[in-house]
Amino acid sequence: GTCNTMETLLLAESIAADILPDLTKMYLDKGVEIRACEQTLSLLQASNIEVNAAVEDDWSTEYLAPILSIKMVQGIDAAEPYARVVRVDCDSARAAEGFVGNPTPAGPVGGVVRWQTERDSGGMHA
Repeated sequence: GTCNTMETLLLAESIAADILPDLTKMYLDKGVEIRACEQTLSLLQASNIEVNAAVEDDWSTEYLAPILSIKMVQGIDAAEPYARVVRVDCDSARAAEGFVGNPTPAGPVGGVVRWQTERDSGGMHA
């Protein structure tokens, strides 16, 4: 595995039903193990997609393997406790992060711009 892969996807509840089943199928087809929060499990089971239940440690684990934990959140403030960036230099901010959401401050999850500014993210991939 590598240390620059995505381990956790924080996904806005407002868009989850529209994209999560297809997105999960794509990951599963590529051999990625999915570990899901209760809301994600419920949504995926309703679509007849079976994945593993996440445990608390999944939100802070660097797997170095094809494993992705998925957590649905209501918005940017709910996402913050689960946002974890592993850095080689622990004193360094400005790490790259992925974000699924609207790139405007008025977006459904508070906006990529707000996230990047408040977290001092070095690169955003929206």
